[in-house]
Amino acid sequence: MKNNTKKIKQYSMLALAASAVIPMACKEDKTEPDDPEIDVISPNFTTTTAGPYESRDSIFSIGGTNVELFSSVGLYYGDKIAYLDLDGDAKFQKANYVDLNASEWDMLRILPSGSTIDTSNAAWIDPYSNDDGYLFVNDLLPTPVSSGINGQGDKFVAFRTGSASSFKYGWMKVNVSTDGNTLTIKEIALSNVNNKVIKVGAK
Repeated sequence: MKNNTKKIKQYSMLALAASAVIPMACKEDKTEPDDPEIDVISPNFTTTTAGPYESRDSIFSIGGTNVELFSSVGLYYGDKIAYLDLDGDAKFQKANYVDLNASEWDMLRILPSGSTIDTSNAAWIDPYSNDDGYLFVNDLLPTPVSSGINGQGDKFVAFRTGSASSFKYGWMKVNVSTDGNTLTIKEIALSNVNNKVIKVGAK
């Protein structure tokens, strides 16, 4: 999060208008998994803006576990962003902190396919909540400086849900358009077995 640490949560009637032009964005098409202990959905959950800002919120059911995801793109407090937030017990893997124009942004950690996701990964240990972070930032002042995965194709982020010593681990396949105006969650996978070690991209 930028220095002001305020969480981005502005629900707008614009989201209702945007949903009219995003056909069935929240539809959850269940894929046939190779691993019966990993559930996968392909929601193609898309948030897009023609300017200046758009946000969407949805609850996905993955193998009986509900995951609430908040997504936003566009200009926010003068900076252009693509941002994700998880609610409830779900949290993303530890962020990478990037300095742009002397402001610190918590970018979500991008993982290569095949990376291990489990409780022993030190990347979970962090004083911050890890339930939100950026996939793209264009910090405009005093000069435009960018960081993120815009225009780089499909990428993976890891998350987990649960508490104490009992977690289910998962991954999301995400994509940010080159102009940063569209953020799509293409796939979400989640283990249905507590504390099961999984790989990024495993189904």
